[in-house]
Amino acid sequence: MITAITVIIYLALCVWIGRMVSFKHGPVHMAVMSLVSLLFTPIVTLIIWAVYYRRYWFGSMDYYWYRRGLTKYRHLNI
Repeated sequence: MITAITVIIYLALCVWIGRMVSFKHGPVHMAVMSLVSLLFTPIVTLIIWAVYYRRYWFGSMDYYWYRRGLTKYRHLNI
């Protein structure tokens, strides 16, 4: 579900940026901007996933360090 939302938002941004650019510049500039936007797709997706799944990530990392028995949990006496 979150992936579909990410794709929809990204496509809407691409269409909007493409229209804004195509009015001011030619098709070559629009093609370059679309390539640049493709580079930013993984970054935007990772940010949205990180915000959405933050509690799961931190929970699993806490469990990971607990299994390693590091000093982070020494004050808990476990």
